[in-house]
Amino acid sequence: SDFVFDKWGASSFFQTPLAAYFTRHGVDTVAVCGCTTSGCVRATVVDAFQFGFRTLLVADGCGDQEVGPHGDVLRDVGRRYADIVTVDEVVRWIDSRRGAGAGGDGSAAASPGVRDDPRGGMSVEEFLRLAKEQA
Repeated sequence: SDFVFDKWGASSFFQTPLAAYFTRHGVDTVAVCGCTTSGCVRATVVDAFQFGFRTLLVADGCGDQEVGPHGDVLRDVGRRYADIVTVDEVVRWIDSRRGAGAGGDGSAAASPGVRDDPRGGMSVEEFLRLAKEQA
């Protein structure tokens, strides 16, 4: 079932049960998308990083009123807080983890944007569904 919560500030983590929910369910990586890149998306990325989650910013899964601020945030958070990925990379990663084991052979599929990520185990699909509902 979906996890639904009220969001009170710019960050999806600010005064919400999201971090506790992810921790309780063993999520170690989050993929962030939504509106607006220079506002709510950036705040959520920074908080996800500060809570200790490996953070993916889905570049083509978010946007801003102007191209400039969107690009500025991608460069800034890509240097500090998140791996910048595409929707296609995230979808391929999710698809590779379905079925028997991560890639069908029981080996862990690398997370998008990172080579040889040994962690696996996060529900990107669930997070993307939550982010879409918030947008």
